[in-house]
Amino acid sequence: MMIAKVACLCAECCHGKATGLPWAITFPPGGRVAPGGVPLHPTQVYDMLALVVMAGVLAWVNRPRWRGTLLLWFVGAYGLGRLLSEFTRTHPAEQAWWGPLTPFQWLCAATAGGCATALVLYSHWTRVQLSPG
Repeated sequence: MMIAKVACLCAECCHGKATGLPWAITFPPGGRVAPGGVPLHPTQVYDMLALVVMAGVLAWVNRPRWRGTLLLWFVGAYGLGRLLSEFTRTHPAEQAWWGPLTPFQWLCAATAGGCATALVLYSHWTRVQLSPG
């Protein structure tokens, strides 16, 4: 996934909204996708940082208690990270669905929420199974 994000950065796709932040990236004029000469949020870099955080989370939860749930942790963390990074991306106005979120953001939120719910239920179920009596 990191390689895909580097490829997105090189291809100028998945670019972010215009920003005045000091870490903004500016693509050259005449580019293929991103507007040239405009400082943009480096959403590809944000996604790479989210992947690094996810790797840390997966390393932290890779314990006997959570074995068998790493996919839930990954999908939930990816959904949350992508939901957050989507706020810095450009979206056509016609993509707005309900409230401030796009359909993809709703999907990310539902996925992260579903995974969190499954993990809470798993945690509760394993405590009940391990309790005496």
